Amino acid sequence: ADTLGMLEGGYTRELSTRLTATARLYANAYRYRDRLVLDDGTFTDIGDSRWGGGEARGRYAVLDGDRLGVTAGAEVTFISTNSQAFYYGAAPDEVVEVPKAFNLQGLYTEIDAKPLPWLALTAGVRADRNSALDDRVSPRAALFASRDRYGAKLLYAEGFRNPSAYEGFFEDGVDFIANPDIGAETIRSYEAVVWARPRPGLTTRLSAFRWTADRLVEQDTVTVMNVGDRLQFDNRGRLQSTGLELEASYRDADGWLAFGGGTLTQVEDGDGATAVGAPGWVASAGLSSPLVLRRAHLSTEVQAIGARSTRVDGVRADAFVAWNVVAYLPSIGGFDVTLGVRNLLGQREAVPAPEDYDRDDPIATLPGEGRELYARLGYRY
Repeated sequence: ADTLGMLEGGYTRELSTRLTATARLYANAYRYRDRLVLDDGTFTDIGDSRWGGGEARGRYAVLDGDRLGVTAGAEVTFISTNSQAFYYGAAPDEVVEVPKAFNLQGLYTEIDAKPLPWLALTAGVRADRNSALDDRVSPRAALFASRDRYGAKLLYAEGFRNPSAYEGFFEDGVDFIANPDIGAETIRSYEAVVWARPRPGLTTRLSAFRWTADRLVEQDTVTVMNVGDRLQFDNRGRLQSTGLELEASYRDADGWLAFGGGTLTQVEDGDGATAVGAPGWVASAGLSSPLVLRRAHLSTEVQAIGARSTRVDGVRADAFVAWNVVAYLPSIGGFDVTLGVRNLLGQREAVPAPEDYDRDDPIATLPGEGRELYARLGYRY
């Protein structure tokens, strides 16, 4: 069972013609509870997390308009977590409890400029401090060029994700043990994009990208002296994705909309092998009508995904095609009605299975969703 409560508020004010300030405060509370009926008793995990903080930022227009501006800000977050793991009826000293309190601070700044009417750029950096895990500095930059109906942009960014409290600190005395040396996942991305509107109603975009994710957090089995085998999270994975993406859409004056796109991708793991579950291509296309017989808009979409490798040698998930159809009736006695079918063909996709589905033998694939009928009724007042 999961329970989450959230509270957030913010305020923005123009302090002058050049300076705009924004502030926000937030507080959250979360509880996770799991009860497992095992051969030797009922085992319970309880996880509690509370965090709150605030952020303040401002943008100063150094030059009039959008020719040059500077944004700077700071953020602080305080986090308190606690996990308990025990068998039903356990004595207090048999409960495995892991309390953890830590805090985060972040400072960031970004410059945006438009030196020429057809040229713009942004560049920024953020520094993050974590009292319990990794501290990181993350730069990013973008260059934009556009003229009338054509344009291009170059993007670069670095990012990271520190392990969650569960990945970094959790242990239960039965299956899991914490890893005090775990660190942050990192990612570095490059992307080049060109776009065009060669004629009224037609928009096209082509992008080339390369993303490298390193030190990915993965679950593994370790042997602990005098204890035996335990599950533990560690920075073990690496993935690199290189690809091309093309998309286009067209809308005419009568209300017809057509769209399509596709991606060719090569995703490799740290050994240079094709990553499990990564298709070499995906594609989609669709068509939406104007109001037919003054009653309904009709839409259809076809989605396709290429074959994928699985964790079982020699077993691949076949390519899959899904066809969706929707009818939208915008005005029926003051109501609007949507009727649709997802996966009209009814064939179930073979989805590569993650490790947590395994019991004794590795499971290669899981059946995806079947045909789904749905309806929605709306009323505007």
